[in-house]
Amino acid sequence: MIKILIIDNNDSDLIDLNISIEQVLPDADIITVDSLQNGCDIAIDIDPDIIIMDIYLARTNVFGNCLKDEKLKDIPLLFVLDKNVDALLKIKAIEIGAEAFISKPIDKTELLVVLNTLFKIKASTRFQQQEQLLLEQLVEQRTHELKQSKIEAEQALHNLKKENKLRNYTESKLQSVLQQLQFHKNNSPLAVIEFDNKGIVTDWSNSAEKIFGWSAEEVVGKGITDFKFVYEDDMNKISGLTSHMIENNLVNNISINKNYCKDGSVITCQWYISILTNDKGEIVSAHTMALDISKRIKVESEKERLLSDYAERIRELNCIYSITNVNKKQGTTLKSIMSEIINLIPISWRHSEDACGKIEYNGKSYKTDN
Repeated sequence: MIKILIIDNNDSDLIDLNISIEQVLPDADIITVDSLQNGCDIAIDIDPDIIIMDIYLARTNVFGNCLKDEKLKDIPLLFVLDKNVDALLKIKAIEIGAEAFISKPIDKTELLVVLNTLFKIKASTRFQQQEQLLLEQLVEQRTHELKQSKIEAEQALHNLKKENKLRNYTESKLQSVLQQLQFHKNNSPLAVIEFDNKGIVTDWSNSAEKIFGWSAEEVVGKGITDFKFVYEDDMNKISGLTSHMIENNLVNNISINKNYCKDGSVITCQWYISILTNDKGEIVSAHTMALDISKRIKVESEKERLLSDYAERIRELNCIYSITNVNKKQGTTLKSIMSEIINLIPISWRHSEDACGKIEYNGKSYKTDN
């Protein structure tokens, strides 16, 4: 259920807006507030999907300061305009986080389109935040497991050197730790791949097989160029990253690049790279972990498309609104009305600089200069 918070210090406008939303979204959970400070406190408490407020409330800094709160920074803001609002006030609203505007009297179709678009934006943002949190948790968990396994392995080796009578126990403990490490590696959602100093694959986890399709038997012992794995356009990028790490004594880095799968498909992965070097700065081995982020990139691309489509709808609505205002002017000639309308039409197009317009009416033609 979509949750909407309305903030307006005019009771009549508050009621009208509430009724309009109930008509287009009857299942929406609508909360109304008549003051900015109360609206700020309630927004932090309930985490609404959309906040709607009167444009004139943007003149104060109360809500702008409130939006600095981490809990509110990703909530879409919709401002309600009237015909007298000036451009400076709209700029002020944009500066404090406005995602969209809607004019009075409110058109229900426009209101439904705007609310659905803002809700999709909020849902997309929330999905990205959840994925990012999951990624951070997975990396933190994996790092903790590796550190813990390393500590246990070092302790086992220490015991082996310290006292010969504990040899059997130490070897057993070490074997257990290595088994745990192998278990966690093979059950991690991240693909774990290790290379020697010549770029030969020395380890290929179960998750690597699930993500890329090749089994360990098919790739261990092969060089990175011996099978179609790295996307051609990214090969120089990877070589450059390795050189950069060696030259700057970096032991770890993160890279995003494309990879082929066994079936020929291409996916985008986020790679976590760790290299071990000797005293001469030469690579001994490389440990890498890969996460398939293709779906996340697709979500981000869809978000950008929605924002672009929304901007185009706004341009069209602004054009219609401006044409309506031209028709309302008193004492103007048909020629001046047509000239003004024809110059408004190209503005509604996505590439307005390349657009032109032409109107034929009663045998006469009206067109833009270009």
